[in-house]
Amino acid sequence: MERAGAEGLVLGVDVGTTETKAVATTLEGRVLAIGRGVTPWDVREDGGAEVAPAVLLDGVLAACGQAVEQASAVPGVAGTLPVRAVGVTGMAEAGVLLDPTGRPSQLPIIAWFDPRGSAELAELDAGFAEGFPARTGLPLGPLATFAKLLWMRREHDLSLSGRRWLNVPEYVVHALGGDAVAEPSLASRTGLLDQADRTPFEEALSVLGASSELLPPLVPAGTPVGHTGQGAPAWLRGAVLTVAGHDHPVASLAAGALGPDDVFDSCGTAEAFLRVTEHRISPEQRIELSTHNVTQGAHVLVGRDLLLGGTRGGLLLRRTLAMLGADEPAAREALEAACPLGEVSLPVHVEGGRLDEQGLWLRIDADDVSPAMVWRAALDAVADQAREVVRVFERVVGPAARMVAAGGWTRSPSYRAVKERTFPGVTFSDVEQPGGVGAAAIASSAAAGDTPTSLPDTIARFVGTG
Repeated sequence: MERAGAEGLVLGVDVGTTETKAVATTLEGRVLAIGRGVTPWDVREDGGAEVAPAVLLDGVLAACGQAVEQASAVPGVAGTLPVRAVGVTGMAEAGVLLDPTGRPSQLPIIAWFDPRGSAELAELDAGFAEGFPARTGLPLGPLATFAKLLWMRREHDLSLSGRRWLNVPEYVVHALGGDAVAEPSLASRTGLLDQADRTPFEEALSVLGASSELLPPLVPAGTPVGHTGQGAPAWLRGAVLTVAGHDHPVASLAAGALGPDDVFDSCGTAEAFLRVTEHRISPEQRIELSTHNVTQGAHVLVGRDLLLGGTRGGLLLRRTLAMLGADEPAAREALEAACPLGEVSLPVHVEGGRLDEQGLWLRIDADDVSPAMVWRAALDAVADQAREVVRVFERVVGPAARMVAAGGWTRSPSYRAVKERTFPGVTFSDVEQPGGVGAAAIASSAAAGDTPTSLPDTIARFVGTG
């Protein structure tokens, strides 16, 4: 019998907004188990959320322990195998401030979607505010780490001098024993990185009263940055540690969007579109992109950039199903079976789901509108919004070579059919938990001592044998 994973396990950890997933694989990419746990936010009345760093870390370790325990029970695997490497991906913008001694401060992790910092942003110098997107590739808003740091500075009368910022995946790696480093795709979401040359954005640091030390040294994804130390559980000690990067590009790699001109479509509640490019993006193009809520930054892969845009298309579809009373599987299947596909002229139109919209609107032009027609109209609305985002990409960096779609909605036959009509040639990835699998692939590369420039080949082999 083949002894699966006889050389040890690799853990790919994806610290997400809703839950943390830990994917346990062999070094060659065979998925053995997936551990998970809810991300334990304390939700605020203003819609924001926070969590203590130690509480988040406990949840990560619990998910990892669950995955290792399950993997040890896989036939052909004898006992708990040694963990050889850990790669951590996850949410950006949220993170931990280290004090001048290098220890986590007592401040909580503020969720990326938290509105704190909005008031402070409104008071900034107009010239700085206007130039922010051109330098950082981000719209000036509360999502960027910069806004959260502005709020911390005022709310807690806090000096940022001598402190360092770690995004959530970077913090987890550091807490497990790794060096304090900044991975470029994560650092690109902070508002502290000048995209022209990937150096600290000095004007933003000046506004914060901080030095360039606030951003740790930039280290590409897949670079070994230490080993799990004595503070980690015994079953985790000695594993190679690496920061895998921002969850969207990491998931795109596992799904197969490995080419220099690919588009990855993550079809979840928030539909995210990621365009890979090797084009050099100008300050003027960053401004144009930001007006369409498209951001630009470093990719996980060395030498590549990414454009990131999105809609709330999945939310629109979920609300449509609820309105039609099709939440349960049987009703959903009946709706799918009755959904008109192909070229149709519908007497109903659905609107909503854009990033700046919370509602859902119906316009009905006839008396014989069926639930299936409403569902098709919702699918068309989501497809139209997707087309708009991709067209923004095309105006700046040209047409894509191909599109890869993944995520929960791609399991819907009608969703797939409309997606294929909108984007002929789109392929669908069925990789489960692509964020965790991508992080595991990057961890495997780190354990093997591969160079970051070889990541595309390493990931292709890893996912191909999973």
